[in-house]
Amino acid sequence: MVATYHTLFEEYVHHYIRWLPRRWLRLAARRLSVHQCQQLDALVAPSQAMQQALTRYGVTTPTKVIPTGLSLESFCHTQGAPDDSDFRTHYDLPQEARLLLYVGRAAFEKNIGFLIDMLPKVLAEHPNTRLIITGEGPAHDSLVRRAQEKGVTESVLFLGYLGRNGPLQAAYRAADVFVFASRTETQGLVLLEAMALGTPVVSTAAMGTLDILKEGEGCLIAEDNHDDFAAKVNRLLSDAPCANSSPNAPKATPLAGTKMPRAKNLWPFTESLRMSGWLMRGGKYRNCR
Repeated sequence: MVATYHTLFEEYVHHYIRWLPRRWLRLAARRLSVHQCQQLDALVAPSQAMQQALTRYGVTTPTKVIPTGLSLESFCHTQGAPDDSDFRTHYDLPQEARLLLYVGRAAFEKNIGFLIDMLPKVLAEHPNTRLIITGEGPAHDSLVRRAQEKGVTESVLFLGYLGRNGPLQAAYRAADVFVFASRTETQGLVLLEAMALGTPVVSTAAMGTLDILKEGEGCLIAEDNHDDFAAKVNRLLSDAPCANSSPNAPKATPLAGTKMPRAKNLWPFTESLRMSGWLMRGGKYRNCR
């Protein structure tokens, strides 16, 4: 049996089981991960960082790094997708507003609060900026309160879930900058999506995002502090074409090599394991196709 391991549970569980000490939960998450992974014939990890974490846990099951793929043709060329102006009109956004976009679950571990906290430093230089947060999740109400506490309620827009059949792509294309600050991402597929659609990225680089982000190649890598992150956002907003300029105005060049390895790379891995005997159980090879 071959499975994928995509979640760094030790960094997540304390957000949802708050009545137990964090170090107990981290230990329990690691032990459970080892127990489950050791029952498998092979593992697939989406990034080097995830593979290294499993090794630190003590997992000895053969593991292959195969990033989650992105089908450029189907994702970037959605038929009937609304354009930049349609997106702004639909959400009553001023044409001159500068748009920062976050895409993903509204979850505590995504560190979205960091983006809200640094927003006042962006507004000081670009007062017509809006931070657009898409996705649903358990941290939504907490993030709404965070925006109220920071006095940026009018500059933060929560859109909820956007369909991948056009609305999400329209959000990416309308955005001036894609912003991301997760410290526990095992890959960061949304970074690839943003760069595939030509939206420049400002992001911290930690865990799996280290495999994706290359400074100057569709992104600026920020330090894990509000001052540096906001400074890089302001730099892009100052350099970027105005939102009300020609719809053909250039944006960041899509990341070279955005098309990551896909499921087809799994077959050579399982075949090599079969030939070496790793997939033999009870005198028979398991069918992993």
